[in-house]
Formats: sequence, C-alpha cells, structure tokens
Amino acid sequence: MPKACRFLAGASLIFFLVAQVLPYALDFSPPDLSGLDSEHHARFIEAEQFNAPIRWCSISRDLVVFPLVFLLMAGGWAERWELKHDPGLRRWRAILGFLLALFLVLFAATLPGRFMQFRHWQVFGLSHLDGPAWMLLVLKSQVIPLFKFMAANLLIFCFMGLLPRRWWMAAAGMLFLLFHVLPELTGLAHPLDPVEKTVPMEAGPYREALESVAAKAQRPCSFMVLDESRRSEVMNAYVTGKLGREYVVFSDNWLAEVPAEESAAALAHELGHLVTRHITVPLDKALGLLGSFLILGLVARLHPVIPGQRLRAILFVVIISQMVSMLSRPALAALNRYQEREADAYALQLTQDPVALERVLVRTAKANLEGWQTPRWLYAYAASYPDLAMRVAACRSWKPR
Repeated sequence: MPKACRFLAGASLIFFLVAQVLPYALDFSPPDLSGLDSEHHARFIEAEQFNAPIRWCSISRDLVVFPLVFLLMAGGWAERWELKHDPGLRRWRAILGFLLALFLVLFAATLPGRFMQFRHWQVFGLSHLDGPAWMLLVLKSQVIPLFKFMAANLLIFCFMGLLPRRWWMAAAGMLFLLFHVLPELTGLAHPLDPVEKTVPMEAGPYREALESVAAKAQRPCSFMVLDESRRSEVMNAYVTGKLGREYVVFSDNWLAEVPAEESAAALAHELGHLVTRHITVPLDKALGLLGSFLILGLVARLHPVIPGQRLRAILFVVIISQMVSMLSRPALAALNRYQEREADAYALQLTQDPVALERVLVRTAKANLEGWQTPRWLYAYAASYPDLAMRVAACRSWKPR
C-alpha cells in the first residue's frame, strides 16, 4: 500500500503541475460577441481577460488536494499519530489535533490560489480590500467549514470503532441527519453569518415595486440589504434561507445601480426559484444522502478499516470525496443550469417584460465581469448558469402565452 500511495502521489503531483502549465499552452479563441450591442463589446472582452485565468485557478485549486493527501498517506503520518497515544482523554485530544491539522494543511494548500484570485480582482478593480483585510475575511469564512469538517470526520472515526463492518452505513445516515435534515428544522429566518451583514430593506418606492411583484406571484417574502460595497464592486441578488422561511438579498451596490423595474425582473427570477423549491430542496437532500453513501461505501470497499488505521481511512475519505465531487460536477452543473433557465422563464411569464430582464442580466454581467460565452468544455463541466448569450437570446425570442 505505501508503494501504491507513493506512485499515486507522484502521478497526481505531475497531473497538478501539468494543469498549471496547460492554460498557457492552449489557444483560447476570443468570445463570439454576435448578438451583443456594440456599446458593450469592450466590457465583455475585458470580462474574458478576467475570467480566463480564474477558471484554471479554480480547477487547479481542486487538484492540489490529491498529491497532498497521497503524500500524507505515503508517509505513514496518520498511523504513527494514531498509535502514539494510549486510549483515554489524551488520545481524543490527539485525534482532534490531527483533524484540525489536516484541515489547516488543506486550507494552506489552497491559500495561494485564493490569493492569486484576490490579486486578480484587485487588478480589475472589483475588490476594495487590502491584503490583511482580505485575509481576515477568508479566516472568518472558514469558521463554519472548520466546524463541519471536524464534526463529520470525528463522527466517521467514532463509527469506525463502534461498527467495524457497517460503519459506513451508520455514518452516512448520521451525516445526512446532522448536515441536511437538522438545519432545515432549526435556525432563524435570517441566520447569523460570520462574514455577511444584512439589514432589512428600508420602506419606499423601490421596496414597493418589489413587493408588488411578490404579491403578483403570491409569494410574500422579506427583503434584505447586504453591505457588499465595503469590500467589492460586485452586484448581486439571490434568495436564501430555510424551506418555508426564505428571504431575498440585494447588495447595496445593486440598489445603487439598478433601477426598480429591472430589480423587479430580477426578483421575479428569484421567486421562480422559490416556486420550485418544493422540488429542488428534496432533490438536493436526496443527492446529499446518495453522495454520503457513495463516498463512505467506496472507502469501506477500497480501504478496509483495521485497528490503528482509522485516521488513514479519514485521509482516504478526503480523497474519495474530492474525486466524487469532481466527477459529479457536470451533472450537478447541468441541473443548476436547468433551474436557472426555469427561473428565467418564470420571470418572463410573471413580468411580461423581456426587455427589463435582458437589461438587468447584461448590467450585472458587465458590473461583475461575467463572460458573454464560456468555452464549451468548461460549460459542460462546471458552468452553473447558462451563458449570458443564451439567456439574452431567450429574452429576445420570448413570446407571451
């Protein structure tokens, strides 16, 4: 097994290095801007220059996990750590220390890629933060992922000791209950977040225009404002919250730039997501349950748990989780694109105003430097939204029913 791990570590490291060089070797053709008004051409050419390195930076950040964890497995670090401490409180402190160290190692490995993206945002004028402020924001954003990582892997470790043969079934079921079912049953309407600060939208003509659209859709909801301007130029509007306790968030940048009639079209799009949540939320939960059983089942099949190697199996869980995530990404991205198209169709039918929806789509894409088109291979692999060109074409070809 150590020889196999060393081979896989070397192979994955070579694969990672190739992924760093490949973007500079490939010839990306410029985007096809046909169908786009000439006044927007310069901005979308700049958006293509912005997005080309970002795409590869995101993919390489996913790939860095493989050589790193394989090297940890090949070095026998996990086995020595687990066998070093006698049973008792000291041993459990050591297990928690191992999981914390593993999280920090994985975080540190992805930090250079995150910083490159941040610097890229600075160069193109999207970020208002300096280095220390950005780092503080990143650290705050890791609080919830750290808690989930520690709780999930500690749970898996415990079930490996309690049920050596059927541990993966019990662990998958418990993970589903803790991280998919329980959050939907608890929590406030506006949950606290360590990064984003939201306040209710002030009363006035702008809010009244939004409320009229919500009333027309028979979907009354709360409207919150996010203080995005303190850290970036990004404009955003999205629906969030628990099932039955949803609310719509608009960034303050959005409210400063987007007129009320265009915001009404964007709100109609978000309400389209609410209309389908009775289908999409159960589907997401079912996929979460299936993913847990698939990942832990593969680990149980490929890496039988024996005394002294439970921490090594945790490393294997990280590897399989990353593999399943990357392999399932095309299907999940296609599902997200379908949901976005359905939300666009709902917005058009509700507002009967394709011009307003087209304008708000182009306006936000220009502000956020979103591309007009995505390379076909990347679109099929990871695009969560239809290309802007497709969405604009759908608006222009729409006819009322």
